[in-house]
Amino acid sequence: MLKPRRIVISLALIVVAACGALIWQLNLPWPSTVPLPHATEGETPNPSVTLVSPGVLSVALEGRNTSPDGLALSGDGTIVIGATMLPRPVSAGGNDARPVFLHLTADGRPANPAVTLLGTVGSLAGLAPARDGTIVAAGFGDTAIARRFLVVRLRSDGVLDPDFGGGAVLVGLRASLWQGAAARAVAVQRDGRVVVTGSAGFASGPLDQGSYCATARFNRDGRLDRSFGDSGRVLSLIDGRNCGSTAVLVASDQEILVVGSTGAPSTALFRYLPDGTLDRRFGRDGVAEFFDATGRGAALDALDRVVVVGTKWQSRTDTQLVIARYDRDGNLDQSFGASGAVFLHQAPISQQLWAAAVQPDGKIVAVGMMSSPRYLWGGSAVVVQQDGKLLILGSLLDEGSDDAEGVVLVRLNPDGTPDANFGAQ
Repeated sequence: MLKPRRIVISLALIVVAACGALIWQLNLPWPSTVPLPHATEGETPNPSVTLVSPGVLSVALEGRNTSPDGLALSGDGTIVIGATMLPRPVSAGGNDARPVFLHLTADGRPANPAVTLLGTVGSLAGLAPARDGTIVAAGFGDTAIARRFLVVRLRSDGVLDPDFGGGAVLVGLRASLWQGAAARAVAVQRDGRVVVTGSAGFASGPLDQGSYCATARFNRDGRLDRSFGDSGRVLSLIDGRNCGSTAVLVASDQEILVVGSTGAPSTALFRYLPDGTLDRRFGRDGVAEFFDATGRGAALDALDRVVVVGTKWQSRTDTQLVIARYDRDGNLDQSFGASGAVFLHQAPISQQLWAAAVQPDGKIVAVGMMSSPRYLWGGSAVVVQQDGKLLILGSLLDEGSDDAEGVVLVRLNPDGTPDANFGAQ
C-alpha cells in the first residue's frame, strides 16, 4: 500500500519542482544574464605543448580531448586559444563538454596560467580582442531549462575579469521559453561594448522548431545593453526563413555586420545601425543577399568592405570553396574576382572555409578544413600578427578513432613558410 503512495508523492514533487522552475523562468527579466560559477579547485587539467614540425605545435590537456574553437592575441602578446574540453573517449562522457582557454607565450610555450577552465557544461565558438588588452569569448552553456548564450571576458593575465558579470555570464534571449540559444561569434566595439551573434530557437509549430539569427550587445559590466534592439537583442530571419548567424563585425562607423546562413544553403549579410535597427540603405532594406552558398567566416578590410568565406554545393557530393566581397552599400564588389566572388577547388569531398583575415597590404587570408577517407583536417581561425606573421588554429580528427579533435597551432612567416622559431624552445 505504501509503494503507490510514494509514487504519487514523488510525481507530485516533480510537478511542483517543474512548476517552480517555470514560474522562475517566467518572472526573469527577459532577455536576462546570469553569473556563471567558476571551476572548482583541482578540476583544471595539466597542459602539454609538443613541437610536431617546424612552426607547428600540438596542444593537449592531460586525460582529455580538446576541440579548437577560437584564437586571439592578448594585449601582452599572449596567444589565447578557446577550446572545448571533452572526456576521453568521447563516447564515455555524455554531455560533459567544458569550455576552456589555453594560454601560450608568444614563442609557443605554456603561459602562466596555462589553462582557464569554466564552471559550466558547454562550448566556446569565437574569440575577439578588445582595445584594453582583454579577450572576449562567446559560445553556449547548458542550464536545466535550455541552452543559453555564454559570454566571457578574460583579463590580460588570463584570469576571468570580475568586472564583467563576475567573469562570465549565461544569457537567455527569450526567443522561446524552452528552445535554446547558442552564440557563434563575437566582436568588441571601440567603446568596449561586446556584440555577440548566433542562433535562438523558437517553436514554429506543435512539433517543429525554427531558428532566428540572434544578436545581442553587452555593456562593459556584462549586462545586456538595453539601448540595443529589443531590450538588448535583435532577432532576424532571412526572407522569413530560419537562420543562424556565423560571424559578426563592427565597422569603423560602429555599424554592426552579421553573416547569417540558412539550411538551404543560402547566406545573407545584415547591417544594423548602432541602435540595432536594420540600416535600410544597405543591400535590400538592410540585408545583402548571398548566392546559394553557406557563408561562415568574415573580415573587414581598410575600406570597410566585407569579405565572406564559405562553401558552395555544386551537387550532393561536389563542393567548392568560395570567397566573396561586398562594398559598403551591400553589393557584391564587381572589382573582386568574377562579379564579386572567387571560386576555388571543386572536388567530391567535404570542405569548408571557416575563417578569414585581411593583411595590412589588403591581401586576404582564408583558412578551412578538408576531409580525406579517414581524416578531417585543417584550420578554423586565423590571426595576423603585427609583424605580419600568421597564426592559424586548426585540428585533426581521426574518424577511425573514439578521440575528438586535437588542437594544432601553426605560425607562418609573411611569405607562407613555417616559422621555425615558433615552439623551438
